[in-house]
Amino acid sequence: MLTLPSWLGDHAVLPCERPLVLRGTAGPDATVTLTLAGQHASVVADRGGGWRAELSPVPPGGPHELVVRSGEDEARRSGLLAGEVWLASGQSNMEWTLGMLGHPEAETDADDPALRVFTVGRVPHDTPASEVTGTWRPATREHRRDFSAVAYYFARRLRAATGRPVGLIVAAYGGSEIAAWLPPTESAGALAASGAAETTAVAFTPYAYEARGAVASGWESPALDDAAWPELPVPGYWQDQGWCHNGAVWYRRTVALPPAWQAQPLVLEIGACDDFDETYVNGVKVGGLGSDIPNAYAARRVYQVPASVTGSGTVTIAIRVFDHWGNGGIVGGVTLRSGSADSVPLTLDGVWRARVERALAWRAPARRLPASVLFHGMIHPLAGIPVRGVLWYQGESDVARAAEYPARLEQLIATWRTLWRDPALPFGIVQLANYGPRRSQPGKSDWAELRDAQRQVVATVPRTGLVVALDVGEADNIHPVEKRPVAERLARWALATVYGRAEEPVVSPAPMAQGLERSIAWVRFSAVGTGLRTREGGAPQGFELAGADGVWHAATTELCAPDGVRVSSPAVAAPVSLRYAWQDNPVATLENSAALPVGSFRLPLQD
Repeated sequence: MLTLPSWLGDHAVLPCERPLVLRGTAGPDATVTLTLAGQHASVVADRGGGWRAELSPVPPGGPHELVVRSGEDEARRSGLLAGEVWLASGQSNMEWTLGMLGHPEAETDADDPALRVFTVGRVPHDTPASEVTGTWRPATREHRRDFSAVAYYFARRLRAATGRPVGLIVAAYGGSEIAAWLPPTESAGALAASGAAETTAVAFTPYAYEARGAVASGWESPALDDAAWPELPVPGYWQDQGWCHNGAVWYRRTVALPPAWQAQPLVLEIGACDDFDETYVNGVKVGGLGSDIPNAYAARRVYQVPASVTGSGTVTIAIRVFDHWGNGGIVGGVTLRSGSADSVPLTLDGVWRARVERALAWRAPARRLPASVLFHGMIHPLAGIPVRGVLWYQGESDVARAAEYPARLEQLIATWRTLWRDPALPFGIVQLANYGPRRSQPGKSDWAELRDAQRQVVATVPRTGLVVALDVGEADNIHPVEKRPVAERLARWALATVYGRAEEPVVSPAPMAQGLERSIAWVRFSAVGTGLRTREGGAPQGFELAGADGVWHAATTELCAPDGVRVSSPAVAAPVSLRYAWQDNPVATLENSAALPVGSFRLPLQD
């Protein structure tokens, strides 16, 4: 049977101006012919049926059609564009979508069919997989809300700067540690050092979606008597109520309508359903998100309820929720409102009737993913795509092991470059944002340790860049809403590093030299632009000094134009170490002339 790579579907963005290598299967020793953008190629499959074809570089543009034939078999892929292709990976801050974050750009941006995103299915594997799941989606109002926010804003900036089609492949998994993204030879040490128990990827593999069964026939009908059904709280996970299984559960609630709403169109909003839903009002289906929607578990639902079903004094809302892994339920607030702009919504949070349609053995969310399962399932199958570079936003799950992180991150960069056969593959790395309570006194900070680990890697590994996010975090939200500044800083770095379009300064200032003058420490920075400054004026805040006793003290500072800071403390007569922004959520005001902030760092001092 003739097959093509799973990522190469209709509307894919192919890498432009680089040789394109395609692989697939056909019959043993079969001849395979390919036609794309005026090119023709013919190859012979090996005895196992595997084939490999290399096509010459394709200039930016399109659309193109790929036609592959072998004997009587034929495969076509249409609507293809040639452009700039990047891989975006990491954990939840890379994964979270415009819709999940409530960004208005999901609705208001103009459609751009030449900006496309392929979201890789979150499927771990114990052994290297050959295929991924996913679909290329254009940046239209219909699809944008399901795009990774960081990936979308990065691609949008790249589109504006280059005028070329842009494709982002997003392979991200919330809560993942870096060990899960490393191949076995590299991740084994991380796993052993952390003491994680060996588990199988099966526990982290979602169930396939199952359509409604015959047992649930009529469960959406307002005529159904649900008085004997058990109750579940909304919002909430049903596992928290002792329903320890995955599968399908129905929720029902009957609502009395205000007289002015009767026979009028209404809007039903559901904060989120974990994972998929089919939603009915008075027996009529008004919406649903299925397994084809990336990150459906966290997407807000907004369903239009037609006037034809609101003519009586009440409506019965029935929601079938299918949970394919982890926890499930209606996990966001539910409201019903009229279509008018000044409508006051009815809040439907509280007790709902609920009944199990299909119970599947609970694949419970474990504390940690096994090592290598995301490399096997989500990265290995992508290796044949000649991407321009990698965007990496990860580390929140590794803060307790920050001392190990420099070696792990260096290993990830090296092994992915080997996998892609590109020793200079660029990596743009997002330094962790500020998060958590703020201390009044110096102390230990795992988050600052990990930020400094990220800085150390970028300082020593060529073709890497560090994007600092200390000014966009939130004290009480590990998923800060401000993703656009992060993405645009990544794009600023990418445009300079890959495309030769430097906008100085390209990145945040980084320490490049430090020393002592008697009891006063000094540090000089790179990438200052026209000079260092502070965000709110005045002297820089967030510096600390320590002597030989290892006790840290807050320091006073003085800017020394254009690239230096002098640091001193009356409590430290002989400083041996200096650090900056050393809190989970620090006061950090130092930045360059492009308002790019300085990130956390720690340095030794000597005369």
